Amino acid sequence: MIRLIVAALCLSFLSACGWQLRGSEGLPDNLQAIHLGIRDDSSDVARDLRKTLVNYQIDLLDQPGGQYSLILFKEKQDKRVVSLSIDALANEYELSMSAHFRILGPDGQIVLPNTQASVTRSFDHDPSDALSKSEEERLLRREMRADLIAQIIRQLRFVMARQ
Repeated sequence: MIRLIVAALCLSFLSACGWQLRGSEGLPDNLQAIHLGIRDDSSDVARDLRKTLVNYQIDLLDQPGGQYSLILFKEKQDKRVVSLSIDALANEYELSMSAHFRILGPDGQIVLPNTQASVTRSFDHDPSDALSKSEEERLLRREMRADLIAQIIRQLRFVMARQ
């Protein structure tokens, strides 16, 4: 019985301080629909951003008009060698990913000017294990896209909270 009371008290303290699991925050209730303007619809970031907004149960509009607009206008991915082995082979790579976006208000005015979300990661490369390292790179890029989209969603949440 005492364990149950202690557990209930701990949960009430955690909820009172505003603590939430990562990724469990939703967008404000006043965001029912949004116009999503994307220059390259076939990009992985665009696809994952659409999927994330749909998971938040936000209606995606084809045309701006009376709703906020999230304009994703530039994406960039880069891979560079960070260190070399004694044999002058790549020993470590750095991956970087960025997205430039802006948010327009319902009246078309700029609410959040051109903003860049960016993520950088590095990973070790072993030429003798190329297959598993390419899979590791693919998974790392997927995690980077998720981090990039989380940054965009946080900015959208911030803009909506100010309105």
